[in-house]
Amino acid sequence: PSQMTSLPGSAANKPVAVSLEQKRVQKNELFVDLLERLTVVISANGSVLRSEVAGCIQMKSFLSGSAEVRLGLNETLTIGTGEGGQVSIDDCGFHECVNLDEFERDRVLSVVPPDGETTLMNYRVSSDFQSPVPFVVYPFIEDGESPRASVDVTLKLRCNLPATLHATGVVVRIPVPKSTTNVSQELGAGQTAEYKASEKLVYWRMKKVASGAEQQAKFKLAVSEKGKTTRKEIGPLSLDFEIPMFSCSGLIIRFLRVFDRGSPSSPLRWVRYITHSDSYVIRI
Repeated sequence: PSQMTSLPGSAANKPVAVSLEQKRVQKNELFVDLLERLTVVISANGSVLRSEVAGCIQMKSFLSGSAEVRLGLNETLTIGTGEGGQVSIDDCGFHECVNLDEFERDRVLSVVPPDGETTLMNYRVSSDFQSPVPFVVYPFIEDGESPRASVDVTLKLRCNLPATLHATGVVVRIPVPKSTTNVSQELGAGQTAEYKASEKLVYWRMKKVASGAEQQAKFKLAVSEKGKTTRKEIGPLSLDFEIPMFSCSGLIIRFLRVFDRGSPSSPLRWVRYITHSDSYVIRI
């Protein structure tokens, strides 16, 4: 029987499959990526002001012959305004090689994929997601107790992903006041931080953050002068991250089938989901 396997997400900017050079020795495989770029703005009181997804389904084919591929999406997928509990996208577009005869009724894409990589579908979601936004950050800012001018910044980051999932390569960028002369920090396990004076930015990094986890860091900002606007110059925060095997929109690949009567063996089929930040801003 043919196989359909999920690939762990490693990096969204990596090729969807093996390199073209390997094509000569690795035949009869099909790789599909569902990629989503997330744009979020969260206000200082924690409410979500903006949440958008720009997504696509990419296919890379190393199939022998001219096989037909059928790819099924959520049966309850709606285009436009969906009812409660349904997965809804605002709009979408398809590659010219995609046959949409079954899409309206059964949400099935049919395609004879060209060699190499093809973006089968682009879509956009600007309404509420199926799940909460992946991260929230709770900031605490107060004047330092040091006799010299300083500001203490404590950040608590919470991961709201569904159970068993995690984010990788999490980076929080923290703008600091122009008068900052030095930054010291207290970090938890698995964290690093770097202050780049030329950019007036602190980079707080975590290699992996699991669902439900809370991470905390404390930064003491030494400033040459403290004025009325000093605290206002801190923030807004911006986050970079990648979430393997997750789609914020709730869109899924229900099945991936290959029909090729001329092939002596069943092809290997690989599916990968990756969500990563495009612009994720938290005001403080």
